[in-house]
Amino acid sequence: MNDDTLEYIGRLFCGDLDISKYLYKSGPKLVDFFNQYFEYNDVYASPFPSRWAYTFEKIKEIYLDGKLDTFLNIILDKKYIMFEHNINEVEAIKIKNKIISDINIVLAKDNYKLYIRENKVYLSKEDENLKYIGEGGFATVYLNELTNVVVKKLNDESIADKSLVSRFKREYEITKSLASNEHVIDVFDFDINDCSYTMEYADSDLYQYIENNSFSEKEKLNIINVIVKTIASIHKENIIHRDLSPSNILIVNGVIKISDFGLGKNLDILHSHKTLYTRSFGQFLYCDPCQYMYLKDGDKQSDVYSLGKIINYIFNQDPFQDNHILRTIVLKATTLNRDERYKDAAEMLNEMVKFIKIREKAEYVEEMENLISNNIITEAVEQFIYEMDEEKLCRRIIEDKNFAKGIRSYMSLNKDNAKHIIELVTKCFDDVCHKYEEYDCIVDICLYALELKETEYYLKERICKTLNYIAYNVNRFYAQRKIEKIISNGIDPLLEEILRPTYKVT
Repeated sequence: MNDDTLEYIGRLFCGDLDISKYLYKSGPKLVDFFNQYFEYNDVYASPFPSRWAYTFEKIKEIYLDGKLDTFLNIILDKKYIMFEHNINEVEAIKIKNKIISDINIVLAKDNYKLYIRENKVYLSKEDENLKYIGEGGFATVYLNELTNVVVKKLNDESIADKSLVSRFKREYEITKSLASNEHVIDVFDFDINDCSYTMEYADSDLYQYIENNSFSEKEKLNIINVIVKTIASIHKENIIHRDLSPSNILIVNGVIKISDFGLGKNLDILHSHKTLYTRSFGQFLYCDPCQYMYLKDGDKQSDVYSLGKIINYIFNQDPFQDNHILRTIVLKATTLNRDERYKDAAEMLNEMVKFIKIREKAEYVEEMENLISNNIITEAVEQFIYEMDEEKLCRRIIEDKNFAKGIRSYMSLNKDNAKHIIELVTKCFDDVCHKYEEYDCIVDICLYALELKETEYYLKERICKTLNYIAYNVNRFYAQRKIEKIISNGIDPLLEEILRPTYKVT
């Protein structure tokens, strides 16, 4: 560190540069200060150097002894500033932050910088203490190995873009405004001089956390509950994230924390960027399709969509695989029909908690089957049907006509439900049916699916093959009469060919 920098710090502390930061200090006061805090035995007497020369000499000695950060921690302590200026704590903190900002401008030419963590000041040599972690589209992330805090800096190309600087600062401000939430990453200070801010160090992100550990279903549900609950509380503050993905959900000492509000916005504040169209959007796999073209279209429902994809990832390490116990929650969260999607994370959380409570009840299975038999198809019932063992599903359809009726209602809700039932039933029916009349129940389910407008063609082919098998391989007359009626009423020629007895079932 060159002498000019040390002289600046000395003159500032003496009160020669700006008395709004440090008051003017006489020679005796300066001597008392260094004697008190650094165990000098100086005496103020003639001849005595100028005040700033004496201070510079002491600061240089302290610097060479490796104690400059101790000196800075003393003079930047809020209590010290409160006492010197006779002001309250809030005013002292404002002055402290301004002093740090001014000192950092001067320190920059020596490649030093002051950082604050837990109210302690650290003097860091940037090229020695910063370890590269990674970078995104606009910022580079480092770990300060001296302070163990993360430094996120806007890269050189982005600093010239005022809109990106504004967005970067907004990311910090939104995160800082959520400081009371234990599941939002802690940020410490923003330095406008080099467009950077500091935050706590995370052990990993959700990608690494899920990939490198084995979690039970209950543990996965706990992780999901924390994430959805946190976003629900953020939505309650009328703040949206708009870039949720496993890469910006971090793990700090085992605690899940949301980070990177770079695309976020406070809906209570009108920003000039709000009216601008931009192609910037969150990570594609987790991003609400409405954001593909215009970021401004992102809202609370966009966060809900991303949460649905994140739930898929937590269960299956794949945002597109929804074969898990929260499937119905995810389907509603990620539906492209926004009128059917949860309006915010709070509504999604309520439904999820309600479903999990139902599922944990001892009489869960009996209650779900009764609802199906009474033709009551709730989201919890949908999930129960989705998880049913294929053989048990077929057996219940055969045993209980009311249950079968409920299954048809489930199928009519959407094509995915119909597909799910047909794939299970056509896969195992021959192992379950032991009497001729039991095949009739399978025929009825297949015919119902065949008549649904949304049933996909390949499923219709599968249904026709099943009907043909039951009619002519099992030799069930009930199926033969149904096929005759289908052909008489008219059907696609290719499907008719499959239904006719000349079709060879393989």
